[in-house]
Amino acid sequence: MTANPPPALPPGFPPALADLATEIHAYFRELPRLLAEGEDGRFVVVKGDELFGVWDTQLDAIQHGQSKFEDGRFLAQEIDPRLLDAFGSFFGVPAQSGAA
Repeated sequence: MTANPPPALPPGFPPALADLATEIHAYFRELPRLLAEGEDGRFVVVKGDELFGVWDTQLDAIQHGQSKFEDGRFLAQEIDPRLLDAFGSFFGVPAQSGAA
């Protein structure tokens, strides 16, 4: 048993995402800030509980993650307010009012 197991994903999330539970939680925690900073439409790289940069394209984000993390385990995710509205409440983050 590990000292700090990754947080559980909410019910209904695909089991295939369980290995990235920590990264997904970090993404949703930081999503409101990233949107407030005008990063909508860009891509963030997340490893563990940390963000490792914001990139203009998904390919750039993936290339950065692959070059930085030899184990290949990271999240490269678009910064998208629709995800906050759809899934934010699962992670304790309120939806943005007026988001499309």
